[in-house]
Amino acid sequence: MSDAYLVEECSRQRQLLDRAEHPALLWRDGIILHANPALARQMGVATPDALIGRSVTEFLPPEMEPVWSERIRRLGDPSVQLGTQEYRIRRDDGTDFVAEVFSRPTLFGGESVIETIVIDVSSHVASAEAARQALEEIEAQLRARTEEFQRAMQISEERWRFALEGSGDGVWDWDPVTNQTFFSARWKEMIGYEEDEIPNTFDAWASRLHPADLDATLAALQRHFHQEVPAYAAEFRMRCKDGSYKWIQARGKVLSWSEDRRPLRVVGTHSDISVRKAAEAEIARLHQDLAERAAELESANRELEAFTYSVSHDLRGPLRAVDAMAYLLLEDYGATIGAEGTEMIDRIRSAAKGMNQLIDDLLRLSRVARTPLHRESIDLTAMTEEIVQQLRVRSRDRTCVFEIEPELRIEGDSGLTRILLENLLDNAWKFTHGRPGRIQVMRGSSPESIVVGDNGVGFDMRYASKLFEPFQRFHARQEFEGSGIGLATVKRIVVRHGGWVRATSVQGQGTSFEFALAPH
Repeated sequence: MSDAYLVEECSRQRQLLDRAEHPALLWRDGIILHANPALARQMGVATPDALIGRSVTEFLPPEMEPVWSERIRRLGDPSVQLGTQEYRIRRDDGTDFVAEVFSRPTLFGGESVIETIVIDVSSHVASAEAARQALEEIEAQLRARTEEFQRAMQISEERWRFALEGSGDGVWDWDPVTNQTFFSARWKEMIGYEEDEIPNTFDAWASRLHPADLDATLAALQRHFHQEVPAYAAEFRMRCKDGSYKWIQARGKVLSWSEDRRPLRVVGTHSDISVRKAAEAEIARLHQDLAERAAELESANRELEAFTYSVSHDLRGPLRAVDAMAYLLLEDYGATIGAEGTEMIDRIRSAAKGMNQLIDDLLRLSRVARTPLHRESIDLTAMTEEIVQQLRVRSRDRTCVFEIEPELRIEGDSGLTRILLENLLDNAWKFTHGRPGRIQVMRGSSPESIVVGDNGVGFDMRYASKLFEPFQRFHARQEFEGSGIGLATVKRIVVRHGGWVRATSVQGQGTSFEFALAPH
């Protein structure tokens, strides 16, 4: 093989690599031989020449060197299929990013080298991290609400415990020396007795306590007698005349003591707390229900986090591999597979990119439902002009007139409103393709509504009920590309704001979408 042929082959390989969309490089023995402009932009250097001659390990954190050394060793074995691996890449300015790296042996100038494609996946890793942080925030809010509820319950309990007098309470006055006790008429009425139906003795009270509450109640009384607590307080059930039990809160205090600090007179009250006990039981039941719902929410968020990570990371890997391998197939065998084969490979890459776009749209739709809502006053005119500028940059050959009403303002979440407006303008931009387009953004039929209208192909209003459902398409994919998610995202954003959206259209003449981020 002549030197001239090798030089020409090297030149051809460099040109193919430089035209590639993916950041890529050629290297041997750990030294970079060639890098394309896409890689130079990704690494933040002025030209690809700034990378040539440098060690590959220079761009890896020190802890990654053993992993990289093992990968180099395995690349020397043609029978090993390494696939795609994830690394953290370090730029010259100190910043770094997470990349998926696809490597394979190849020939360059007649010598064996390694060709590597480097894809920046930092944004997708960040999406998974954002989902994890959102879950932690929900957990923190749940803990805070639980603690607030517990504090409120504690304050309520203390108020009941130390408020020793209240309207409608029964009064008792006990002499611990003689066991003689005075019970007021209200005290006896509370458990269903007439004034002369209960003897004035300590046993008349103790014998009517629920057996399960007797020991704890007497222990509370003794703690006060031993001056461990400033007042006596207890809650117990008392048997009524009809045999039923009623919850009582007893409060009392020793008014006089003997010289050896024994109680001589104790006065207190009984309060009927049956209603409160029933309410506490209901609160306990509701709290249990809240805890179960919180557990369900936590489980759902874990599943959502796992799904988001899978979609944004695991599902994209195979798509990138398909696209990368199709690109390499075209590069290596493009001259031999012919026009039909080249067209098939282009279709494979186009399908992979379309699937990747569908994943992006589905993730965007999912995030709309979970993004916290922050209402503010939005300059809709300025926001529209920014989006229109992006559309013009994307398709510089398009002829389209935009009519944007000045000083349009709307109340809503700024981030979600931008997504809504981008979807409606993308829709109008798409369906006015192939004709002198005219797109209008103006105030609607009510002061709070906005209209986005176009003179595009329109649609049959008989199918308008399906317009905002996911994956619904009214035109063939060959005519107008798209995932069928954009208008479903619009509807979800409007619903989250409590607003409304509707569409009117005439086939061949255009479509108008009117929306508001507040109820009628």
